[in-house]
Amino acid sequence: MSLGALKPTLALASSAMDAIARKVQKIFHLIELSKGKPKVRELAMALVRRVAERNYMGEIASIFYWVRDKIRYTRDPWKLDVFEDAEWTLKTGAGDCDGHAVLLGALLEAIGYPVRMKVVSYDGVRYTHVYPLVGDRPGNPTRWIALDATIPWAKPGYEKPYVKARVFRAR
Repeated sequence: MSLGALKPTLALASSAMDAIARKVQKIFHLIELSKGKPKVRELAMALVRRVAERNYMGEIASIFYWVRDKIRYTRDPWKLDVFEDAEWTLKTGAGDCDGHAVLLGALLEAIGYPVRMKVVSYDGVRYTHVYPLVGDRPGNPTRWIALDATIPWAKPGYEKPYVKARVFRAR
């Protein structure tokens, strides 16, 4: 195969990743808009109220299990990729993976936890799923914990096996 034949393939791969990066930036933007909203902060504080102070894993787990158990996974409209803020997901009680990611990210950031996003490909070709990683130890994370609340039986840290992934930080 000649180098010329590789160029279009590399351009397509780069273009697809740029599209993924733009979608993830939308998620971070919605987290930023949502985390200071009174309903979001009030819920985050209510969810950790019974957790001992500075029990970071307890706080993370409390928020994760609430989202996992209370927010229904529902796909986007047919052939339309929509992005909704945390308040919309709370109001409807449903969302797809990016809706779950926005809500989890907003709830966690509302009480001081840093969040990253992980985008995964299960077939090695298309990136089709996103979920947050939360920093354990809010001020200085010592590890990043996967939070995929779209899996009904998942626990904090569980990740469905994937072929490839990319982690994004907020800008």
